Amino acid sequence: LPITVGRLGRDQIERTRALLERTAADGRPRVVLLHHPPQDGVARRGKQLLDRAALREMLAGQRVELVLHGHLHKPLEAMLESVVGPIRVLGSGSTSALGDRYHPAHFRIIEFDSAGPASERQWQYNRQSECFEPGPTRRLNRQGD
Repeated sequence: LPITVGRLGRDQIERTRALLERTAADGRPRVVLLHHPPQDGVARRGKQLLDRAALREMLAGQRVELVLHGHLHKPLEAMLESVVGPIRVLGSGSTSALGDRYHPAHFRIIEFDSAGPASERQWQYNRQSECFEPGPTRRLNRQGD
């Protein structure tokens, strides 16, 4: 089996912490984007972010409204804890997978307001119609669902 682990490294985690701290007072929603999922239990061994615990520890001390990731080729949702409340984690997969090996192609459109992510809609590829079809729009609760 191929090994597709990820590693951010201490230096990159610290640079991200510094950036989040520098922008904490500007009032704009903050989104962290990375390839591998930061939560435990979703990627099997050999496909995990190796230093995800260190990343989660850093995020727990910050105001972050959303973490986005890919890697697993399927939609996922989780919550991480932080000093100011839960951080929503959304995972998406490929926009080109036909659904033979992975979850069918899909993507999310996330709308923001001044407080952060307000709603999201997933679009999924339909092989019969050969186009992306929208799912329902879902309001994103600020305290998690």
